[in-house]
Amino acid sequence: MDDIDLLGDDDFLSFEDEDEAPAQIVNYYLREEGGLEYKSGLIRDFLMTYPKQADAVAPWLEQQLEEANHDLSRIGPLWDVVSTLYEQFPDAQEGLESVFSSMYQRVTAIRKQMTPEQKKNLAPALTKYLLRAKGVLLVFVLDVTRTMEPTRDALRDKMHEILRVLQSKHKKAILRLGVVAFRDLDDMPDQELFEPRVVNNSTLREFNTFMQGLKVYGGGDEPEDIAGGLRRATEWFEDATEITRTLILITDAPAHGRRFHGDMVMMDSYPHDDETDDPLQYITQLAKNNVDVFMTEMMQRLYDDPNQREVRTDVMYKMFVETYEQAKHDQTGGRKTVIRTFKLNDDADEFIPSIVDSVGTSITLSEAQRAQVRMVEVDGVQVEEQTPQAVFAEAFNAAQGEMPTSLDDLSLDYDFGY
Repeated sequence: MDDIDLLGDDDFLSFEDEDEAPAQIVNYYLREEGGLEYKSGLIRDFLMTYPKQADAVAPWLEQQLEEANHDLSRIGPLWDVVSTLYEQFPDAQEGLESVFSSMYQRVTAIRKQMTPEQKKNLAPALTKYLLRAKGVLLVFVLDVTRTMEPTRDALRDKMHEILRVLQSKHKKAILRLGVVAFRDLDDMPDQELFEPRVVNNSTLREFNTFMQGLKVYGGGDEPEDIAGGLRRATEWFEDATEITRTLILITDAPAHGRRFHGDMVMMDSYPHDDETDDPLQYITQLAKNNVDVFMTEMMQRLYDDPNQREVRTDVMYKMFVETYEQAKHDQTGGRKTVIRTFKLNDDADEFIPSIVDSVGTSITLSEAQRAQVRMVEVDGVQVEEQTPQAVFAEAFNAAQGEMPTSLDDLSLDYDFGY
């Protein structure tokens, strides 16, 4: 949609009653003659002045959708308009979700009539919408220093099966997968990244290639660059549109800084707080961004006696949990999330239930949040009103037909046999 400056701020603010301005603007300007491109320019300018008043333009968009019926030549451009507005004006997203839901139902109903070109054109916008509604962003923050080779191999070898089980248990979930592989501060490179991408057969092949090329080395002292791994993952979650967000930290070592390991660690090249990045700031940000955090309790081989092993992350994890829970306590709004640990050893078969249970917990929590109701006052009477998330979920349940199962057919390819 082209940016069209048709009205200035003075035009929008010329109404005497500012509370009634949104409805008056929509009724006055959108009734004029003009095509969709012209009207979408008016809506864009309106939302620049009243970004939280998308409810005022939603009825007009719904009317256009109703008039388009199942005519894809009209639904497609309308979808582009709403998608553009949705991305340009974050404060308007809640008000536009009802329009998206109606579009979803119509597109689902007529998808079998679409040409390959029409499907290709609609796929990007629809995928973004679906990720917001039922997406899961799963990020592994994986220690790949020299003690972690069996764990790297297990994650690589079992990911195919993990995703298969997840899909069987949570059929409506759409998964995006990313990996931050970290080492220590003095290692080169200290990180390698598998940028988050929607899971399909191609993604799994790319993941396997990434993991095959991931060398395990470094970590001259016992602590590792936990902060660096969390920092990169936090950046990904900052930009996430998914309602379900899951981080899984896999390490057998604490972060740098004596406060994170006390007397448990024999060697720390950066024992003082001012020498390295503070991982607690990223734990706080993850909590504020509604990310569920799961952390592995793993046995580390002792430097002075390789035949002996013990958990070296207890002190760090206790601080992580306290920081996370305090951030959630201080947060206004946001959904219920969790931070917890789970035991993991070198047995590759343990990965499947451990990871599936962790991601399943995240999905269950976000689904419960969507199903919540709240009380609102209508004409002086308290009544139940579904949250936007719940309305959103209902729209999916009411949609005619099932969502397609291939990215070429508007969504994702979950056939993991290749």
